Amino acid sequence: MSPRILILDDDSTLSSLLVEYLASKGYECSGVNAEQEALEKLRSTSYDILITDIVMKGMGGLDVAREAKRQRPEIVVIVMTGHAKVETAVEALQVGADDYVLKPFDLSEFDIAIGRGLEKRELLRRLVEHEQQLEQRVEEATTELKHSNDRLQEVQYYLDSLINSTVDAILTVGPDDKIAFSNKGAQRMLGFRDEEFLQMPLKSLLGKGDNDFDYLRRVLQVDRPLQNVETVLRHHDGEMVPVSISFSLAPDVHGNAQFMVAICKDITEQKLLENELK
Repeated sequence: MSPRILILDDDSTLSSLLVEYLASKGYECSGVNAEQEALEKLRSTSYDILITDIVMKGMGGLDVAREAKRQRPEIVVIVMTGHAKVETAVEALQVGADDYVLKPFDLSEFDIAIGRGLEKRELLRRLVEHEQQLEQRVEEATTELKHSNDRLQEVQYYLDSLINSTVDAILTVGPDDKIAFSNKGAQRMLGFRDEEFLQMPLKSLLGKGDNDFDYLRRVLQVDRPLQNVETVLRHHDGEMVPVSISFSLAPDVHGNAQFMVAICKDITEQKLLENELK
């Protein structure tokens, strides 16, 4: 579809000349001689370009240009003015006009001004389209991130529930050989609160202290994991709790073993039964 041009000039001869010339260039042109008529056409028809004289009776071309930009920010506005009114043309540019043509003019000057205006509008359209695409991508990425975060929270909740619902004690021990995590089962089994477990050396829980701990470290280094090791753990009240422990090493993101994971099963009843059968 050819660009639609509205020409406003109170000189009907000049406006007719411009309509005829620009129509011959393939544009769809309309010419008006009064500001109110121009405003009515701008409201009723979607124009791509407004060419308006600045100095006219009534509200003036500057006000029409301003209103045109308010209604359709993407419309190309070209103003016409005499050599003595260059300052007015500059003012028109400040209120949103895209270009100006000085009178007297060569009709070919409108070809240049219209070409520049349409090129500018196309660049702005592409910029807006690009910004909208970026906004859409950001929105989609944000939505996907939220969904992923929701899924991670669901998985985390499930794992936390699973870990804390077991009667077995689960402990993780950091590279410094101190407890970094304890589940509810460990707290129930050994009587320590979570904050008491944190940073507690694992060897302080083992019945044989350093000897047990050194043995576990040596075995894990050579033949990991270590399954169903029977030993005793120290309860908060000083009593010893017989347990069967399985140990493994959890790697970090680089594959290096960092954390020791201990799953401890209370075998007190099993030991009592064994003693009764002896």
